[in-house]
Amino acid sequence: MNILHVLDGYHIGGVETQAYEIIKNYPEGNKSFLINTYSKIKDIQNRFLELEKINKIENIKDINTKISLLIILEIFLFVKKNKIDNIIIYPSNKKMLYVAFGAKLAGINKIFMSLQNTLYEKNNLTILKIKIIFFILNKLGVFFVPSSRAIANSFSKSKIKLNKFKIIYNSCDFNYI
Repeated sequence: MNILHVLDGYHIGGVETQAYEIIKNYPEGNKSFLINTYSKIKDIQNRFLELEKINKIENIKDINTKISLLIILEIFLFVKKNKIDNIIIYPSNKKMLYVAFGAKLAGINKIFMSLQNTLYEKNNLTILKIKIIFFILNKLGVFFVPSSRAIANSFSKSKIKLNKFKIIYNSCDFNYI
């Protein structure tokens, strides 16, 4: 199985660490690919480059554009070229809507999006934008993975429906900490 992992910069943060651990521990015989949609943030890029060196990642690609149609095209072409079966999108921002759309156009039906933070917003315009983004993601059939019940509930409280979701609680490497 070929799985594409999507990040929006190599930040020192939870979703990047989650991606790193999943790729590092992905079962043998499967292939991991990585797309980074914001190459200016390089805090922990070396960790992922090391995974590429030891063949845990087949290919790392940076997408260096903010233009939505180009993001869609780049995702579409990458997915087709590498015969991707599933996608895990770690950040949840507007740019990832274009990633999901490009993947869907390429025929991917298993698109997962990690939700790591509670939704807390008071600005009505911002809430409307978020509702529109999640409405479209739902229509694309994205499967949401909130990391806690509180995160799932925060979407409900904001009247944002997640059509398909399963809570998978964050794990913590206590030995590393």
